[in-house]
Amino acid sequence: MKKVTKYLSLLLAVILTASAFQMTDASVSSVKAAGENGLDPIIIPYNTGDYASYTTQYRDTYYAIDLPEDGDLKITILSDYAYLEKFYTDSYNFIDAYENISTNKPYVAHFTATAGRYYLYFYGAGKNFKIKTEFSGFGFKDEFDDVYENPKMYSLGTEANGAVGYTDEYDWYKFEIPENDKYKISYIANTGYYDFNILDNDLNSYWYDISVKGNELKTANCYFLKGTYYIKIVGGRKAKYKFTIARTGVTPTAIKKVKAGKKSAKVTFKKVDDVTGYQIRYSTNKNFKGKVKTKSFAQGYSSTNNLYATIKKLKKNKTYYFQIRTFEEGRSGNYYYSDWSNTKRVKVR
Repeated sequence: MKKVTKYLSLLLAVILTASAFQMTDASVSSVKAAGENGLDPIIIPYNTGDYASYTTQYRDTYYAIDLPEDGDLKITILSDYAYLEKFYTDSYNFIDAYENISTNKPYVAHFTATAGRYYLYFYGAGKNFKIKTEFSGFGFKDEFDDVYENPKMYSLGTEANGAVGYTDEYDWYKFEIPENDKYKISYIANTGYYDFNILDNDLNSYWYDISVKGNELKTANCYFLKGTYYIKIVGGRKAKYKFTIARTGVTPTAIKKVKAGKKSAKVTFKKVDDVTGYQIRYSTNKNFKGKVKTKSFAQGYSSTNNLYATIKKLKKNKTYYFQIRTFEEGRSGNYYYSDWSNTKRVKVR
């Protein structure tokens, strides 16, 4: 009985060992080697100072470059003969068409790159090639989802820097206009080109400039109504951009003097070019509280630097206080005003 038991134990051990070897063989055969698919590419380092040598191991070999931030990327590939079929931002969506690389035709890609992974997909087994990657970071990285629902908050008067490209085609910003006013938009494409769109709170187009390029600072004046606005930057072709939106306001004027008349006052003020008109307010209260009257009039033509307006139907022997401001007419018939000027007073005869 002991011999039978020992025999069965040995037989069971042999079966389990054989099963273990079969399971191990199956597990090993199912593992994909690095570079055989897009989920596990061979990582290419950058800024090593020299070319790195590679040989394609399979019919399809995936390589990748991981960038930690937005920056300037240059890739140079040398080979007696190699076939670069696709240039990816992921393992499914291609950027550029295939390239045949030969001694007389090296492959060079130099562009503004946004943070992320870039794939090189080589076709054909046993091909030798060398790759040199050079990367210079811009010092920033988009940490937000590039969608309308989750924009960056932009503060008026500050400079915004960003990049759009293959891995990050859109940048969204949101900002608030505290009151109706005139603003100056300054913007530039340091590299590539992009579309610069400003949308209102209902995502209707409010202001735009398409295909901004040329590394030349551009400016535009824009009248904004009080409210919420969005900026949508669209990367036409791998662009680094910069913009500022700052309040300029309507150019103000100043009262030169006020001369009393018989139940009237003559207000002389400084002429301002490129405004629609002027508005004078006057009151017997120096803080302009209570009963305040206004008089508005168009710019008009004058060859002198000073203009004047006569205010009538004033009360005799009363002291009046005067201020003036300019205004411009913007889109849809809306008016935008400068700040009120200095105060002048006069006692009416």
